[in-house]
Amino acid sequence: MIDPAETEITDQPRIAALIAGKLEKIASGNWTILYRDPDDGRFWEITYPHSERHGGGPALLSVMSADAAKAAYNP
Repeated sequence: MIDPAETEITDQPRIAALIAGKLEKIASGNWTILYRDPDDGRFWEITYPHSERHGGGPALLSVMSADAAKAAYNP
């Protein structure tokens, strides 16, 4: 469902579907959530990079290295 070459997903319905049916929630922070893809073990972080917009604007789901995930979330 996620192409191994993908590193960012901006399509909101697709993000919602991935969160609901595929990705495993690992941890959460301030306005961020860390997920893991059980198929390939990659970490994915959901952020809201448009802080100037109401609610942070649309979500961004992007790959996060294991080292960065451990530093940010200690999963």
